[in-house]
Amino acid sequence: MKQSILAVSVVVMVAIAGKPELAQAQAEKSADELGPVAEWVLKDGLDKTLDDAVTLRLGLGDTGVGIRHKGYRTTGDDMRHAFAVIPKGNTIVMSHTDADNNGYIWRTTRAGVLLMTLKRDGTAMKVIPNSQSAAAFEAEKKYFLSKVAVTAAKQ
Repeated sequence: MKQSILAVSVVVMVAIAGKPELAQAQAEKSADELGPVAEWVLKDGLDKTLDDAVTLRLGLGDTGVGIRHKGYRTTGDDMRHAFAVIPKGNTIVMSHTDADNNGYIWRTTRAGVLLMTLKRDGTAMKVIPNSQSAAAFEAEKKYFLSKVAVTAAKQ
């Protein structure tokens, strides 16, 4: 929320300074924070169907939601990171869980706006306030943005 307010403030200040082209560029950048990750996943990810229980709890429909995804398992702590794009629309699903499926699943937008958080404890999932996982959500966004940067540097 603070980042959104800051981004809007910057856009307004730049626009007032008589540089509308800079204001537009800043607005587009902040409106598509996760866009580079989404485009990378759409290009290089794997097709999959989102788990029905997750689909229902995130309010994405009944069943059979097709996604394009990338996932990683970190060494040492065996944490699992997943980034999924629903190709039709602006919805992204990210998750960060351990080997026992404990962790978080987030529904967000390409702009990085957190819409919903699920807390996963093994097979049980419940909706929790976004504020309870805000720091973990921001860390996960940074994790995937760094993956895009590393991939771009290799090309």
